Amino acid sequence: MLKNKRYILILLGFCLSINLCVGFRLFATETEKNGEALGYEKMQVFTKVIRLIRENYVNEKDTTYEHLLYDAMRGMLSSLDRFSAFMTPDEYRNMQEDTQGEFGGLGIYL
Repeated sequence: MLKNKRYILILLGFCLSINLCVGFRLFATETEKNGEALGYEKMQVFTKVIRLIRENYVNEKDTTYEHLLYDAMRGMLSSLDRFSAFMTPDEYRNMQEDTQGEFGGLGIYL
């Protein structure tokens, strides 16, 4: 009886391993079809560029991770169209404060 249980567990483990390998390969193929693999590859280039800027740029104040990433996102969104823009959390909070409430005489309520 113990030998049968061991045989079943080995067989089950083998089936699960095969299922995992096949599933991973299908996921990888689907990712490649969607171009996500290329996206991840380009992110490595982006990361290398940020590292090189931080290591070699003269003005350290302009090379914080936050500064570099926010400026990169600004550039990325501004290249889409004239209506897209990136806001830092502080800019967004200020915009929220400025646009909440009633605007007298216009009949507008936000």
